[in-house]
Amino acid sequence: MNKFIQSLKDLYEKLVQLLGNLLGALGYIYDFLLRAGTALYQVVKNDVLAVQRKIWGSRGEIKGHSSDAVSLAKEQSKILIAKLNPTYWAPLFLTQYRQFKNVCNREWATFTYDIHNLIIRLKQMCHPTDAQRVVGLLSPLDAERTTIIAASIVINLLALAFPLLMLQLYDRILPNQSLDTLGIVTVAVGLAVAVESIIRALRSFTTVWISARFEHRALIAVAERTLAEPLHEFERKGTGAVMDGFKSVSTLKYHYSGQTFQQLMDLPFTLLYVFIVFILSPWVGLLLFTGYCVFIFITWRNGRNDPELIKEQKQADLRRANFLNETLGNVHTLKSMTMESLMLRRYERLQEGCARIMSKVTYALDMSSGIGAIFSPLMNMMAVALGAWLVIAGHLTNGELAACILLGMRSLSPLQRLGGMWAKYQQDEVLRDELATILKQPGLVVEPRSMDLMPIAVERPLKPAGLKFENVTYGFPGLKTNLFTDLSFDVAPGECLVIKGDSGSGRSTLLQLMAGILTPNSGVISIDAQSIEEIDINLITEKVAYLPQKAVMFEGSLLDNASVFDPARVERALNTAKTLGLGDFVSKMPRGWDSIVGDMAADSLPPGYRQRIAIVRALSNQPNISLTMPPL
Repeated sequence: MNKFIQSLKDLYEKLVQLLGNLLGALGYIYDFLLRAGTALYQVVKNDVLAVQRKIWGSRGEIKGHSSDAVSLAKEQSKILIAKLNPTYWAPLFLTQYRQFKNVCNREWATFTYDIHNLIIRLKQMCHPTDAQRVVGLLSPLDAERTTIIAASIVINLLALAFPLLMLQLYDRILPNQSLDTLGIVTVAVGLAVAVESIIRALRSFTTVWISARFEHRALIAVAERTLAEPLHEFERKGTGAVMDGFKSVSTLKYHYSGQTFQQLMDLPFTLLYVFIVFILSPWVGLLLFTGYCVFIFITWRNGRNDPELIKEQKQADLRRANFLNETLGNVHTLKSMTMESLMLRRYERLQEGCARIMSKVTYALDMSSGIGAIFSPLMNMMAVALGAWLVIAGHLTNGELAACILLGMRSLSPLQRLGGMWAKYQQDEVLRDELATILKQPGLVVEPRSMDLMPIAVERPLKPAGLKFENVTYGFPGLKTNLFTDLSFDVAPGECLVIKGDSGSGRSTLLQLMAGILTPNSGVISIDAQSIEEIDINLITEKVAYLPQKAVMFEGSLLDNASVFDPARVERALNTAKTLGLGDFVSKMPRGWDSIVGDMAADSLPPGYRQRIAIVRALSNQPNISLTMPPL
């Protein structure tokens, strides 16, 4: 085993050395062609200038001016002879050579650095990082990885059937006119193709199932952590950033479904196919290997800046999404102040920036795919031309040529996808890190509930509770000045407290601290001598009811909004609504309590009745403390 590993290391060092020599040779050839072209251009240029001076000299003599064209030609000849002296062109050549060498060294250092990172990423497949582990736990790929590996191996081995058929057909079956052998080989190849198709279908079914499973788990996890996020942190990020987390899942599902992994599994078989071509014809194999190395280098060269472009694109899309959410969410204010034209100009500027970055990203991705589309027919043409010459020279048979061409085309298939796969992988890395940051946040603690049992409302006595603040300090995140510092007061059970203050004085923030929506920086908020942080988040509404200034309706029926979509609260919500006098209003609606409200339909409800439904929603859980902000 150690000898095998050592041989692989030696082979890797030789390949690196061969690639370095190849790049050096290409550099010398490029420099030679550049020098030869420059010298030829200078000779032609000098000849044209000499002819021009002769013509203008003749015209000058005709017009009566003194001009010696022969002396000008002699001076130009002396200058040209001086430039041919090695003392003139040798320093220039050395300067250009040093510059070219520095560029090659810089490119080679960058290339080796990226190869080192690629090796690290391959090792991470066996030893994943924390971000990979957090996101990978949502995917059942690890349990099905063996199945995908086995299917990929069988598919790539069965792909050898058709090239072997062509080899036997041209070299043995046709010269000997053996119909029996032809029938046997044809049936065997047909079975191999059928088995390959069945295995491909099964592998596709497995990856689709893994993709759907990952998307379901990841979306639930993102939604859970988004809902559990502190209010001010949520508001600082903006709705666009929150929606990006959900969009990341839709993009990453293809990576964590095993599609990228199975494409990586096809790459080692490219070396197997090229090795078989080497056995059949070393020259054709060397041509394919050299072409593949050049293709990999060009693909890496064009795609090394893709991660920065992808990050810029995400930032631009985030700014545009936040602007759209803010604009559409405040459409009434926008129209009342006739701000349509101003908002349109702002959106045009944001869209222009997004379009520019999108064009760069699209160009980079299309270039990766386009290089593969151009490289494939070019390599096929060169392999056919070289193979035909070898057949004519007697170094290769017709069957071996057919097998080499088919194996070369087969080995090109994974490499054609290499450019797009590399760009997609770099994009997935950015999205994975962002998704891992979201998943590391604490989520909601939800008690499992059986779907077969109808929840039963537990009647609790309506009893007031006391509220106490002890040295509470709170400040908005990112601000140095605290809104409250060492705030202490005590509200007795049954006591009614009115908080007055100017706009921006912190009344809403104070009520949100009382309701447990916000967490103080320091100090203790307690209800009946129990810290509000110790109360289960699912039971906090049994202690405190909070009514914000604006009553918001959720998409659903009136009864759903009044009962908070909880069947256990329906009866209490109906009783509370009857007490508040909502029965007559609801009975006039087309479907009564089943009338659909929410989203834009909520605007059809009068503000007073929306506020009453919000009160029913808050009181339907029989809270001990009621906190109310005056409506707008």
